[in-house]
Amino acid sequence: SGTILLVEQPSQQNFCGQVWPAFSLGPQASGASDTYQTDLPGSTSTRNFGNNAYGLHSKRFNYLFHDGHTEALKMEQTVGKGDLQNPQGMWTVAQGD
Repeated sequence: SGTILLVEQPSQQNFCGQVWPAFSLGPQASGASDTYQTDLPGSTSTRNFGNNAYGLHSKRFNYLFHDGHTEALKMEQTVGKGDLQNPQGMWTVAQGD
């Protein structure tokens, strides 16, 4: 119930949800990639639809968890002891102490 299964993934390539990428590698990208939710501040990526969608949702994305429940959370709420570039918490399948 605490592990993310699917993430709302805004991208130029998945409008209407029918084209890849259908996964997210983490809350923020370390490079120019559209397999992340948002790019790092100061990024020059022209494909970053995540930042725009994040603002439209009161600074939240929708997350589906392995137990079937959904939550609208701020990215910072999902990373546990990690950070936006190195998430832990809900992004990890097995959590350690």
